Amino acid sequence: MIIYLYGTDTYRRGIYERSMRDAYSAKHSAFAVYEFDGAGEEGLQKLQDLCAAQSLFTSLKFITLHNLFPVPEGQEKQYKKFFEGIMKRDDTVMMIVADAEPPKAFTFLLSGAKTAKKFPVPAGPEVERFIREEAGRCG
Repeated sequence: MIIYLYGTDTYRRGIYERSMRDAYSAKHSAFAVYEFDGAGEEGLQKLQDLCAAQSLFTSLKFITLHNLFPVPEGQEKQYKKFFEGIMKRDDTVMMIVADAEPPKAFTFLLSGAKTAKKFPVPAGPEVERFIREEAGRCG
C-alpha cells in the first residue's frame, strides 16, 4: 500500500504523517517502522533490500520515504516497477513524503495510492483560521 503526502506546508503534513502512523499502530499491535532517505544512486537497491528484509517478530512494515525525487537518470522504469509491486502488497505500507507532486512518469503514485493528500501553504483567511485552530488546540 502507498500513501503519498505532498506540499510545502511541512507543519500540517508532519501532523498528518504522525496521525497516519498512529492509526496504523492502533490497528496493528506489532509492526516495524522505518524512516528512509531515497536520495542517491543506490536508493532503489537499499529500498528493495529494506522491503525484502524479514523481521523476527513481524512481517508488517511501515516505511516513511523522504527525498525520492528526482529519481536517478535511467532508473525510472525500475522505480515504477518497484512501486507497482508495493501497491499490491498487504504487509508493507510505504508513505512517500514530498514537497511537490510526483514527476510525470510517476503520477500513477497519486492515482494508485490508498491516500494522496496535498498540503499547500495556507494563504489569506485560511492562515487566520489555521492559527485560531492551532491556538485552540494548544490551549
